[in-house]
Amino acid sequence: MLLVDVLLMDVVVVVAGTAPVGRVLVVAVAPVDSTATATGPDAPGAATESGDRGVPTHATTSVEAATAVSMVVIGVRGIGRRLDGGTGAVHSRYHASMGELEGRVAIVTGSTRGIGRGIAERFAAEGARVVVHGRDAAMCAAVAAELPGAIGVAGDIGAAGFADELIDNAVQQLGRLDIVVNNAGVAIDNFITGVTDERWAATLSTNLTGPFSVLRAAVRVMKGGDGGAVLNVISWAGERGNVGQAAYSASKAGLHALTLTGAKELGKFGIRVNSLSPAVPTDMGAQMDEKLQKISASRRPLKMQGLIADVAEAALFLVSDRSRFITGDVLHVDGGLHLN
Repeated sequence: MLLVDVLLMDVVVVVAGTAPVGRVLVVAVAPVDSTATATGPDAPGAATESGDRGVPTHATTSVEAATAVSMVVIGVRGIGRRLDGGTGAVHSRYHASMGELEGRVAIVTGSTRGIGRGIAERFAAEGARVVVHGRDAAMCAAVAAELPGAIGVAGDIGAAGFADELIDNAVQQLGRLDIVVNNAGVAIDNFITGVTDERWAATLSTNLTGPFSVLRAAVRVMKGGDGGAVLNVISWAGERGNVGQAAYSASKAGLHALTLTGAKELGKFGIRVNSLSPAVPTDMGAQMDEKLQKISASRRPLKMQGLIADVAEAALFLVSDRSRFITGDVLHVDGGLHLN
């Protein structure tokens, strides 16, 4: 893989200080669709952890992360009530007149921009109530307001305890949890000899430790309910390695290993775990001039660039009933780039 292809991955270097430390704010955002209004009793018990889409350019092992959870919650009406109004398995209730994800709740980390936002919008279009996540509270609120019944949770996925707070808020406000997409990621990298301890720690905090914490917290909720689907967004660099991306490649390799282990451990609870490996132009890729775009496209067997919509459609497949017999797998959405 060339550096030109790195720019096509949905990763971002995020500035610090976009979420207030040590306080939680809950405000109403998107109106709840009347067809999805809850009628049942209390939500399933004790939710826990979370995840995030960004990491500061300094190490995430900061004093702030160690001493306080930094987050903001943007909520909706109908807090704490089940959406299905009953105890039947939500995954068996789909029929042709409904969206594929009708009645389900999905967390998509890093969903205020790029691939994550595309996935969140696609899920919402299929009837899911989405937890929008990112570091910037204003962006979370803005994106959540555009999606029916969505909430936004802002915070640093690398902060200690944030995963528990994210999952807890999702279940308290939306009543259940069915889908988790670990999309948040950063690339603040260098050649092996140039990677500082701080950059290594920051990259792994967001790209691996955060997703692990989210998965661990989500499982505590999912295994007591109807099961669910977990999707980890990885990278070709994590499967093959890439020059100049020591930390990023290692973090994504670890994330796919977590997919494989999760699939083996959690299948008995009806929880499927898969990886999605995209390489399409995003807001970072937009920085590439036309010549570089053509070079990148020429290295793919399909000789073309993909779209965020292509990735979102693949994500929908992997969390929907259409993939009910698929777990521990990886789906490449890269025009064949991974074959190089």
